[in-house]
Amino acid sequence: MWCRLLPASKRHLEILSERTQMPIQIPLTISCLAVVILISLLASKGKLHIPGYIGIAFLTFGLSLLFGKLSGIKAVHGSNVAVASSVACYLCIAITIGSLIALAFYREPTSDM
Repeated sequence: MWCRLLPASKRHLEILSERTQMPIQIPLTISCLAVVILISLLASKGKLHIPGYIGIAFLTFGLSLLFGKLSGIKAVHGSNVAVASSVACYLCIAITIGSLIALAFYREPTSDM
């Protein structure tokens, strides 16, 4: 079964690698990872409270759906606006994932009196 799937998936990877825009993808990947790591680090220091992280996750998830829908509209598809809204969509998804991961790393801030 895997032998039959392998040539087709190899061809799909070749098609995808021909059409990708690497100057956009590499910085976008690095910035998304940086956002996720930064939010997790801030959560480990107790910089925000749990409802704040949940609110940020819901807000950015809704914004990512909006930006994704905007980039797929036929009038916008293929333009600079579509590229910018796609980048915004991915960054919003990174913030959502970072906020959800932050819930695992959250630590109560210590009160120094």
